[in-house]
Amino acid sequence: MVRGDETLDSVDRVAAVLRACAAHQGGKSVRDLAADLTLSKSAVHRLLVSLEHVGFLHYDSPSGRYSIGEGILELAATYPRRSDLVGESRPMLSDLWSEVGETVCLHMAVGWQRMTIFQYESPHDLRFATSIGELYPLYAGAAGRALLSLFPDGEIEQYLDDVDLKPVTGRTIVGKDELLDGIARTRTDGYAFSHGERVTGAIGIAAPIAVPGRPPLCVSVYGPAERIRAAQTSALAKAVVRTAQACAAALGGGR
Repeated sequence: MVRGDETLDSVDRVAAVLRACAAHQGGKSVRDLAADLTLSKSAVHRLLVSLEHVGFLHYDSPSGRYSIGEGILELAATYPRRSDLVGESRPMLSDLWSEVGETVCLHMAVGWQRMTIFQYESPHDLRFATSIGELYPLYAGAAGRALLSLFPDGEIEQYLDDVDLKPVTGRTIVGKDELLDGIARTRTDGYAFSHGERVTGAIGIAAPIAVPGRPPLCVSVYGPAERIRAAQTSALAKAVVRTAQACAAALGGGR
């Protein structure tokens, strides 16, 4: 019979494996995990095979690495619906949408990726929108930089060392130093700005929502560059930052 403390120890090991795999964009090998967790390779391998079998991990045969699987991402996607993230933020997002007349989104970091969990689409015929629940790389675009600005510096450095910085468009920032500068500027200014980094022709302005005990969140505004002129950027940024601060207060950031 398995004792309660042994069961808890097994759960702790599973959690440690999942967190380690999630923390590295390229995944982790059996050898890496065994060293990180001070477990035997055979013990780690058994855990990995079981987690892959239920869809919580994905095994990449060419690299021999395990990364977060669709099963975990599906569970993560249910979190916003079960929490008050969207419900508490919706009034502020609605006000921002009415003010700016462009697509307004609420994003959450899932591992080292970005997921849109709510949006109000622009009423204009020409507009940009994103897919709810779809995952995007954190390094590409304003929303990703806003989310990254909430992570500790050491974790950001590790992420940028591990991730394959492939361009999504011709304007995607793929230099580590430039990305670090952008994250630092986001922290200073309170918002991130992008032009065509993930979608050609799209302007993005995003502000982080810092709430202790919550996953990294941010609010963003998207629109076509032909409608969002340089002269409008400052006013839009102020509106986005103001909304992010209101969302943070509603979600407990002011406690």
